[in-house]
Amino acid sequence: MKLLNKLLLFLFCTIALKACTINKFDKQGNRIGKWKSYWNDKQIQSRGKYKEGWQKGVWKYYDQQGHLAQKQTHHKDKTIDIVYYYPNGKIESYGKARIKLDEKENIHFFWYDQWLFYHTDGTLKTEKYYLEGQAMEGEEFTK
Repeated sequence: MKLLNKLLLFLFCTIALKACTINKFDKQGNRIGKWKSYWNDKQIQSRGKYKEGWQKGVWKYYDQQGHLAQKQTHHKDKTIDIVYYYPNGKIESYGKARIKLDEKENIHFFWYDQWLFYHTDGTLKTEKYYLEGQAMEGEEFTK
């Protein structure tokens, strides 16, 4: 019986410790470490990591049915590789985005460079090029 009590106490402490290691802030109020958000109490909406208030590494976003909807890979230079998915798991589109701060420290997010768009069966539909979020004229083709 003592062994069972020790095991239960260990299990409870492990779960409590794990719960305390996500969604934390540093002394300056910046998000740090692992973060998760939920659509409801059980359905994950997003998960990833922060460093000094900025997203870093791979972030995954899910729709309300639990399908992977988007994957972002954040780089130190504030560029992001983004993949959007259809609910069937096929790639809907992918390309690059960038985050810039203006002189007032306002955050601006925009697509840039080449973006590829696909049909639900996975075949290429359209290729577009973006410059600071604006599609460039004459750089699009459709299959």
